[in-house]
Amino acid sequence: MSLLELTGVDVAYGDLPALSSVDLVVEPGETLSVVGANGAGKTTMLRTISGLMRPRRGEIRFEGERIDRWPCHRVVEAGVVHVPEGRKVFPSLAVRENLELGSYTRAAKVRRADSLERVFSMFPRLRERMGQAAGTLSGGSSRCWRSGAP
Repeated sequence: MSLLELTGVDVAYGDLPALSSVDLVVEPGETLSVVGANGAGKTTMLRTISGLMRPRRGEIRFEGERIDRWPCHRVVEAGVVHVPEGRKVFPSLAVRENLELGSYTRAAKVRRADSLERVFSMFPRLRERMGQAAGTLSGGSSRCWRSGAP
């Protein structure tokens, strides 16, 4: 069974087609890159998989179960998460509070401490700065988070 499968997915903004007959299969353990020009439909596809948009036609299945008509909160609870690009943090919240937002669902809350520890082991500087407002972090400091360098 495939991890994620899109079959014949069409999506539009009103009368303007954005995706046409998209087929995609991601197997467990596989990494997929989607590349294309601005306006090619990459973000629309991700928003549709996440349940933020509805396809006009086609199906989206996650672990064999059809999810394209589910509300987005149910898609998240199933384990499908859309992480936007860029520095999309809540600037007035602390680093730790921003990370905790990733454990919104009941199942994720149970594992929150372990998940935070895993993040802090990968990015030790975040542990040091967990009480700092996320909006005050420098984008360049991310280079040293993993190595622990100043």
